[in-house]
Amino acid sequence: MILHSLGHSEVLIEVSDSTGLPYRLLSDSWLSRYSVGDYMERNPVVEIDWESFPRIDAVFVSHSHADHLDPYFLTDLSERYGFELLLPETLAYLVPVFEAYLKNARIRILKNLESYSPRPGITVSGLIFQNDGVGNEEDVMTLKVEDGTDCAYLEIDTLPPEIPEEREKLSAFLSDKPYGTICYVATRNELEGNLKIHDIGVPNERKKFEKEYVRERGEWMEWQYAMFDEYETEFEDFTKIRGFCRLFAGQWLRYPKALDADIAAVNVLPLPEILTIERELAKKYGRDFPQDFLEAGVSYLVKNGKAERVGTVPGIKAEAVFSKAALESRKDVSLVPPVKRAFAPVRDEERDVAKQDKLVLGLLNGRFLATKLADPDDNLKNLVLQSSDGAYRVLVRFGTSKSFVCKTYAWDFSKTGFVREGLQEGKIRFDEDYWANDLEDFFEGTQELYSNFLHKLDSDKGYRLWTVLWNNFLNHDLVQKKYAFHFEWRSRGGKPDDFVLVGYKK
Repeated sequence: MILHSLGHSEVLIEVSDSTGLPYRLLSDSWLSRYSVGDYMERNPVVEIDWESFPRIDAVFVSHSHADHLDPYFLTDLSERYGFELLLPETLAYLVPVFEAYLKNARIRILKNLESYSPRPGITVSGLIFQNDGVGNEEDVMTLKVEDGTDCAYLEIDTLPPEIPEEREKLSAFLSDKPYGTICYVATRNELEGNLKIHDIGVPNERKKFEKEYVRERGEWMEWQYAMFDEYETEFEDFTKIRGFCRLFAGQWLRYPKALDADIAAVNVLPLPEILTIERELAKKYGRDFPQDFLEAGVSYLVKNGKAERVGTVPGIKAEAVFSKAALESRKDVSLVPPVKRAFAPVRDEERDVAKQDKLVLGLLNGRFLATKLADPDDNLKNLVLQSSDGAYRVLVRFGTSKSFVCKTYAWDFSKTGFVREGLQEGKIRFDEDYWANDLEDFFEGTQELYSNFLHKLDSDKGYRLWTVLWNNFLNHDLVQKKYAFHFEWRSRGGKPDDFVLVGYKK
């Protein structure tokens, strides 16, 4: 078994079937330069030479986020040759969109805990964790690929919940057979730290932030080992299964290099540093199993209880973001903080105000109100009780940055739903605020939760409506619209570059 690292969470898994023929499964599909949901750039960027790149037999899409589901790459692949598209059952609602645009893809739904054999001697299985909370990654399916001797397990964009039953389920999933190697591909996502550090232009200030950030993340990493000792009778320690080894995948995104050529050099807690910390912790807690990180463009042989680097991925040119020179250069680089929209919608244009007003009321009463009233962690009732005027209020600006009017929409215990309070002049208390154009874009599929990277947000506001609109299983229609828009954009010659970079223009 060979794992070809393509950067971010994309891995091409190559195994041989019982006849000796190679089978290659690509786990997740974001290989374009830009993510059209986040309006962010891949880090590292990879370029594909299709003449040399190995032929892909199947693509597995783990969930609905745009840094995993790439309509542009999938269309490119479908135009070249046929392949099997494996979807978790949580994405079954997107089948009509895929069928409309990926004519050479054979779609198969993979159910939770189902084992599927695409070729003799090869088994693909999916595991969906059952979490207690409500989030925007509830549709993630983790993946196991095995060839009868070794297996690779990809954590993807989630973490095993600290719930005994789910930990037991994962241990059973990994130890259902006596594998020679269990290669656990763990995800490390330092997006929050990187976004903050990119906003700090001065190197000395950046170093202060980085020191504290690394300390906090180190404590979290240590807890991932310590919890097994503290809850020894409750949590099964899957790291002790025979043949266990681990690779770390880094889910790195960055503001486009077109904004600042040095921005790619600045990454808080890059994978080599994560690996050093993890190895020290593993030794401290008596878990001295083999560990490495996945470097884009490098291939890893999974065999005999470890994953070893065995060369480069054919047909892939990747940025060397973890080279010694790159890591050293990041220390003293001065950055120009990315331009965010402090007071303008992403698409600063005149629109139909009456239509938007109706839409805002529909979103508040049809999607937001019931969701937040039922939210055990951030309850709308409690927010009203804590407010100074006994109401929860959303302010919306209609128009452009040069000419706009403000309307507020409020809910209190005397109302059966949000009501429009009318045009507002002067100061008025509100809990969150938006441009009507941005809310309309979200509804039509051209913005999403992580498009807020474009916006300069008020740290005192909650932006709960924006978050609710991306809650999994509550807004399937919006996800459908988003991907239908981008598949159609691609079919007309559109590129992710054109779509993303316009968002940063003043």
